[in-house]
Amino acid sequence: MQFASRITGNGCLLKQLYSDLDKVPATSINVILEACFSGQSQGGYLSSKISGIRIVPIIPTTPKKITVISAGAANQVATWEEDESQSLFTKYFLKGMSGEGDKKPYGNENGKASLRELKKYLDGNMTYYARRYYGRTQQAQIVVNGRELSPTN
Repeated sequence: MQFASRITGNGCLLKQLYSDLDKVPATSINVILEACFSGQSQGGYLSSKISGIRIVPIIPTTPKKITVISAGAANQVATWEEDESQSLFTKYFLKGMSGEGDKKPYGNENGKASLRELKKYLDGNMTYYARRYYGRTQQAQIVVNGRELSPTN
């Protein structure tokens, strides 16, 4: 059975997820999404036997108390290591949060990897290897207070 035919039974609408999380009595919530929304995968498109279709995902607004860190933009593929051991996002997210993101040239070496430092680290590593291995662009997206974070803002 094709994955696309099982999505409704195995997936969750981001809009519903964000709505449910917004009801949690917390001042801040972090969501890490190891997913892509482009309709493509390492092995090709999720839907088979199609011609000329392009999936354009509708990404819902993120409530202000929710920070979202995702593997890529809505039109990008979440890429795996060449040996398929893990995704590039997972590998470099964990390394970045374990201290690599705080080291120069990405961070200020104060012992804490900030979201801005993490973004710089992911752009410098995950994005580099996605381009090097597969010739494609993959840039992690970090949304804070409803706005996308760039390495400089």
